Amino acid sequence: MSHPFLKLSFIVLVGFFISCDKPTEPTPKPEINKDFVFPIAVGNQWDYDLSESIVLVDSGTVNDPLLKDTTYFGTVNMEIDRSQIIQDSINTFVFRQSTTANDNTFITESYYNELDSGMYYYANWGGGPVLPKSDQNHKLVFNNRVFNHLSELKQYLLHPNSQFKSPVDSLNYKNPPLQYLKYPLETGSEWAYRNETPDLPFQFNKKIIAFENVTVPAGSYYCYKIQWIHDNFDNINGILHYDYISEKGLVKSSFTIKGILFTDMNGDTLGVYDIIDELVLTNTNL
Repeated sequence: MSHPFLKLSFIVLVGFFISCDKPTEPTPKPEINKDFVFPIAVGNQWDYDLSESIVLVDSGTVNDPLLKDTTYFGTVNMEIDRSQIIQDSINTFVFRQSTTANDNTFITESYYNELDSGMYYYANWGGGPVLPKSDQNHKLVFNNRVFNHLSELKQYLLHPNSQFKSPVDSLNYKNPPLQYLKYPLETGSEWAYRNETPDLPFQFNKKIIAFENVTVPAGSYYCYKIQWIHDNFDNINGILHYDYISEKGLVKSSFTIKGILFTDMNGDTLGVYDIIDELVLTNTNL
C-alpha cells in the first residue's frame, strides 16, 4: 500500500627511475582546493539519486496498516538552462530541475546568481507532488501546526512566505533574496538564510561546520559541510539538515524531520514518524 504522505557533492602515481645512491623522494600529496565558488554556467548539469523514507518511531497500541516504515526512490536532473533578467534589472541563471519519482515527473525552475558576497536565490517557478498525497482521513502535526500532507510541511519549512507572485511571469519572488552561500567559503562562517516573519515564527541560519571528503556514486569530493540551523526546534521535534558543497557543486544533501505526529481527523495521535530525505550526486557534466 502506498504511504499517503510522501508526495512528494588524483592521486597521480608517478614512477621514478632512481639511482642506487639517491634516496627515494616521497610522492607529493595533491593540493586540496578550498578556495572555490559554486560553478554557475549555462549548460552545467548534475544528476542525483533521491530517496525519501518514513521511519516509524512510535505506533503505540494502534493497529493501522499505514503505520509502517516506507521508502520511495527517484532521480533528479538539474541543469542551468539559461540566463535571464527578472524584474527588469536582475541578472539570474535559471536552474531547471526535473524530478521523477513514483512514476511521475515534475519540473521546477530556481533563479540564482553570484555576487562577491555569495550566491543568492531570487525566485522560483513550478513544483508539485511526485509522491502519494494524503488521504482524507489523516493529518500531520509538526511543531503544533497541522498539515494535510508531507509536501505541505516541506513547503512550510523550506520555502519562505517572504515572497510575492508576479502576475506577469508567474514567478514567486524572494523578497528579499535569500543568501544560499556566503563567500568566501570557510569553516566557521555563519549567515542568516531566512529571517523570522509573522507567518514563519522562526529563523533559519546556515553555518559551515566542516571541510571533509565525501564519497557518492559520482566519486569522492572535498566538500564544505553546511548545517541549516533551526533554533526553534529541539532534537525530539526538530530538523537535521546538511548540504555538502564542492567545487563541482552540490554533492549531497540530507534532510530529516523528527517527531511528526500522524493523527486521525479528530486530532488523536495514531503514530509518530521521522522523515528522512537524501540526495546524492551520480553524475556531472560541467
